[in-house]
Amino acid sequence: MHNADSFRLSDLCRVLTELKEVYGINSDITRLYSVEFGVNLKLPYDPQRILKAIRMYKGYTFTPIGKIGLIYEADSYKLKIYDKGKQCGVPGFDSIISIEISAAHKYLGDLLSIDVWERLEALLLNTLEDVVIVEAVSLEGLSKKERDLFALFLGDDWQALDKVKRCRMKKKFIALAERIGATQIKENLKNFISIECKYLRDMD
Repeated sequence: MHNADSFRLSDLCRVLTELKEVYGINSDITRLYSVEFGVNLKLPYDPQRILKAIRMYKGYTFTPIGKIGLIYEADSYKLKIYDKGKQCGVPGFDSIISIEISAAHKYLGDLLSIDVWERLEALLLNTLEDVVIVEAVSLEGLSKKERDLFALFLGDDWQALDKVKRCRMKKKFIALAERIGATQIKENLKNFISIECKYLRDMD
């Protein structure tokens, strides 16, 4: 097992048992200040396809993580989306994208609950819902106004809009993108996450 592999609930049970037996660490009373939860997804295409399609998060820009991905940091959490294959350099893991979110949590032992893992999946999916992921597609058949709207958000010009206009224009952009099929990659990504999360918490 390595950092590009899947770390399952069964793996966590084994590790916490070893911590208690070898080091006397009781997970039920060991406090956590935060926990990072994420998935490593094997994609049928280059992870850069997703990274290039990411436009914003809640109307804000992401910060590049070198050349491997993107991060958004708030006061209480952070969201990272990056090319795990490029980061780890492990042979055979060159089409892996990692999506991670950190959040506050109470005790280490709580992480042994399947309910907690389900809530972490919901948190990851809800956070991803606020990420605008739109691919550059053919604009043939669109009006000039629609093409201008698409160009606004595929570039950086949207950042110059005030908050109210940005929100209004973003809604129109997403509706247009959905209509012409430019957001299908996001729907596929959400499905990949749900499948992987179910696998991670499957104790069988």
